[in-house]
Amino acid sequence: MPQAFEELAGRKIDDLFSGSLLLSGGHEDAAEELLVWTVRRAFHAFARGDSDGEVERWLEARLARDFLEIFGRLGWDGDRIGSALFRAMDRIPPRARVALWLLLLRRWSYADVEDLLGGERGELEALLSHRASLSEVVGVVGERPAEGMNG
Repeated sequence: MPQAFEELAGRKIDDLFSGSLLLSGGHEDAAEELLVWTVRRAFHAFARGDSDGEVERWLEARLARDFLEIFGRLGWDGDRIGSALFRAMDRIPPRARVALWLLLLRRWSYADVEDLLGGERGELEALLSHRASLSEVVGVVGERPAEGMNG
């Protein structure tokens, strides 16, 4: 039996807000706006049957795309208050934030992140060079996942 969008999104909302907060550099107002924007657009897309594959990953991909779209147009404003991780993420370019969030925290594959970002083959490796910024500030740098870029 198909599930309602509200039920599917409701199970994922806390994870989406965490991602939104991280991507927005810890700016709660901006994170809430991004989340509302994403869920509203996802609701309409879901009703049209535009969701593809696993709904959780589809919502994460929408959040990532919406962040890049909104940041590219408007940038974030607000106070520069937050944890060391949020401050570090706030200094990283938007595409790198998305790549790091999806790879390190959401455990997406390199291929899936490359597909979402739609960049050149080597672009993801360049974006991931920003892991060093995180490690300097909070020591949050894991080793590259086993599948790697070439696997």
